[in-house]
Amino acid sequence: MKILQINKFNYLFGGADKCFLDTIEILKSHGHEVAVFSMSHPNNRPSDWDQYFIDEVDYNKSMSFLRKITVGWRLIYNRQAVKNLEELIKNFNPDVAHVHNVYHQMSPAVINVLKKHNIPIVMTLHDYKVVSPLYSLFLRGKIVDVCKNGRYYECFFRKCIKDSWLKSFLATIEAYLYHNTYRKINLFISPSLFLKKKFRDFGFKERIEHLPYAFIDKVDNTNDKINKEVKNYGKYILFFGRLSVEKGIDVAIRALFALNNKGIKLLIAGEGPEEENLKNLAQNLSLENRVLFVGKKDKKHLYPLIKSAQAVVVPSIWYENLPYSVIETLSLTQIAICANLGGLSNMIKDKENSFLFKAGNSVDLARVINYVLNLTAVEKE
Repeated sequence: MKILQINKFNYLFGGADKCFLDTIEILKSHGHEVAVFSMSHPNNRPSDWDQYFIDEVDYNKSMSFLRKITVGWRLIYNRQAVKNLEELIKNFNPDVAHVHNVYHQMSPAVINVLKKHNIPIVMTLHDYKVVSPLYSLFLRGKIVDVCKNGRYYECFFRKCIKDSWLKSFLATIEAYLYHNTYRKINLFISPSLFLKKKFRDFGFKERIEHLPYAFIDKVDNTNDKINKEVKNYGKYILFFGRLSVEKGIDVAIRALFALNNKGIKLLIAGEGPEEENLKNLAQNLSLENRVLFVGKKDKKHLYPLIKSAQAVVVPSIWYENLPYSVIETLSLTQIAICANLGGLSNMIKDKENSFLFKAGNSVDLARVINYVLNLTAVEKE
């Protein structure tokens, strides 16, 4: 079968991109012919289809107001994406298209192109963008669901997008403009049962099937040098992932402060906008020697960290979908301590394969960590 895979990033940036890249590998390994449509970027995986990729769009770069208007219009309609996808389709003639995240950089206009050519469309839902301009449903430290049943205007009046009138206005217009476009998709895939239910709560009536992420693990963990470096950390709890507010890492730091065992460390592997704030919090709690920021790690260095940890903590305070951090942790037969919220609640059977705690509650997280630290080796199995 000839399958067209579409995603705005062709490199590993987040969970959606890992799903996209892993799916391509799996399809090719089963004999399917796969074409890729994405965005140009220095970190991209090699591709035979990169001549069709759109130019890089970076909304975080500093730019003039006029430039913001020009670039912001691409969020609504990316003319280059439409043109290039037309050319790719003529060359490849796919049997089916699998769409991932296309908003912002590509624009959902690519869905109209696929429908114009009568190509069946499958879309994997990685977040809540299809039902809300605020893809995370997380605003100023809280979960919000004010856009239910198409009330997208709430995004503008609440300045939901980076506290900006302009960005919130554009995201609101985009949501109204493409509300019916998503109906042209033949099948939606929800990696978690929670996300599927949340879409129904928002009034989404299109066909959704539950299918968890595929997972590829190709890492050799026999590097003695890396394993020795890991042992030097002593006993630790591990967090790995993006350092952003919705990940609730501050909850883990406060839990460390409340632990009975003052010899345990918290290793934080990752990078992101909250790094300085988290370092300041650790310093204010006199934990700078016990909270260790070890940077972003590739699998070769990350997996030994996971395997040697006392447990991995996932303290998210937003509605996670099906985070790879938990999938990877459980695949290595390691204990995960997760917030009882969103898709995490579906992944963990409390006190069976891992543990849950009250989301946002550092005292309850400390209680669970203390419990795990007191487990015997047999009990951990």
